[in-house]
Amino acid sequence: MSVKRQIKKISIKYKVGSLFLIATTLTALVAISLQFYFGKQESQEKVLSKLTMASTVIGEHVNEIALRASNNVRILNNISIVDGQKFSQNQVLEIFVEILRHNPLFYSIYYGKENEDFYQIIKLDSFANIRQSMNASEDERWVVVNIHGYGDKRTRMTHYFNEQLVLTRSMSEPSGYFPTQRPWYVMAKANEVNKTEPYLFQHLKVTGQTYSMMSKDAVIGIDIVLSSMASKIGV
Repeated sequence: MSVKRQIKKISIKYKVGSLFLIATTLTALVAISLQFYFGKQESQEKVLSKLTMASTVIGEHVNEIALRASNNVRILNNISIVDGQKFSQNQVLEIFVEILRHNPLFYSIYYGKENEDFYQIIKLDSFANIRQSMNASEDERWVVVNIHGYGDKRTRMTHYFNEQLVLTRSMSEPSGYFPTQRPWYVMAKANEVNKTEPYLFQHLKVTGQTYSMMSKDAVIGIDIVLSSMASKIGV
C-alpha cells in the first residue's frame, strides 16, 4: 500500500508540476503576445503620427509656394509689366531677376503676347542639370529667351548673363514655339491666377507647373519645376 501511495503522490506532484509549467508557459505567451500587439500598435501609431506631421508640413510648404507664386503674378499684372511704354526690356529684366532671387523655387518668369511674342527669364541654379540643358557655363547665372516673328520665320534669341547681369554671349536659332498654344496661356484668366496641372516644359523637357494670369496686353507666367520643389521639401 505504501508503494501505491508513493506512486500516487509522485503522480499528483507530476500533474501539479505539469499544470504549473503549462500555466506559466501560457501566461508567458499571452504576456509576450500582448506586448507584441501593443508594441506593434504603438509603433504604427508613431508612424502614422510622423506621416501626418510630415504631410501637414509638406502641405503648408506647398501652399506657401503657391501663395508666393500667385502674389507675384498679381503684382506683375497690376503694374502692367509688359507695357512697353512704362518699362524698357532692361527694367523688365531687373524686375524679373529680383523676384527670382527672392524665391528659390521659381524657375522662370515670362510673358507671351497674342501676336506670339515671348519673353522669358530663366534662373540657372533653380534645379539640377539645368546648366547642362541650357549649355551654360558655371559663371553664367541668368538666361533671357526672346522669341518673335511670324509663321515659319520665327526666331529665338538666347542671351546669357552673369550674376551681375553682364551679358556674356548671345545666340540665334529658328523657333517653332507659339506661346498662345501652351496650357499656361490658354487657361489664363483676367481676374484670378490660374495654376496648371503638371505638364512638360517644352524648352527643357522637365515637368512643372505654371501660375499665370491674363493682363491687358499679354499673359504673365511663373514656372516651378516639380523635381526642384520635391527636393526642397524632402520628398
